[in-house]
Amino acid sequence: MINWFVKLVYDSQPVELVSDYSLDESVDRLWRAIKPWSPVAFLASGPVGEVTAGNVRIEWVTPMFGNPFKPMFLGKFVERSSGKVTLVGRFTISKVVKAFMTFWFGALALCSPISLFAMVSGGPQAWIRVVAVPGMFLAGCVLVYCGKRWSRRDSERLSDVITQSLTCRSSAVGIP
Repeated sequence: MINWFVKLVYDSQPVELVSDYSLDESVDRLWRAIKPWSPVAFLASGPVGEVTAGNVRIEWVTPMFGNPFKPMFLGKFVERSSGKVTLVGRFTISKVVKAFMTFWFGALALCSPISLFAMVSGGPQAWIRVVAVPGMFLAGCVLVYCGKRWSRRDSERLSDVITQSLTCRSSAVGIP
């Protein structure tokens, strides 16, 4: 149960892609395959983000549909000793969303003993507090699960864009 919960909120998919191009050309090709961050970039569906040799951040944008739980690719280009350029990174949800959900579930963990005390002491409407904590926990889990499920194909779309732009071969570490 705890493993499922931790995986639900904090899981990420590692990805390692080997490019057929030099570092500068790989950065340039990937940069041309996405739209840079701007208000106009959010009017059409497609990959949006920033690409530099040391920082690659790409997410799939769907107009008129905001989903903070959608996966984004975070990574960087690495030059291996063999001379090959590799894009190393992971698909994960935003750190802000992870922090918010940590606060959410942490606050519920702190409220649990208070809720149990209220149940034991009996006070008026004590049952509301007892039902509220598990209900809020369930609501948080459903929120994360549904948000990830609604954008489950975004990782595949981003993988396709990255692979096509670098004409990559995937290594043993998975591409969704």
